[in-house]
Amino acid sequence: MTVFEATKDFLCERCGCHPDDVELAATFDALNVADFERESLALLLSEAFEIEVPSDELFAFETLEDLVGYIEDRF
Repeated sequence: MTVFEATKDFLCERCGCHPDDVELAATFDALNVADFERESLALLLSEAFEIEVPSDELFAFETLEDLVGYIEDRF
């Protein structure tokens, strides 16, 4: 499973996002992802890909591409 696929699954299953809305260019705000959901997503991705995402950086990400790229660059 890719980082994007894991992110999309989380957002659709746990945050109620519509699959068509979840694309790399989508912003967390546009998807109505709350801060605690971002933290849960970061924890899931950190465990799955063995990468730590510091909270200060997590909240600096505006789009899914920002987060996915960050993890892929370190994976």
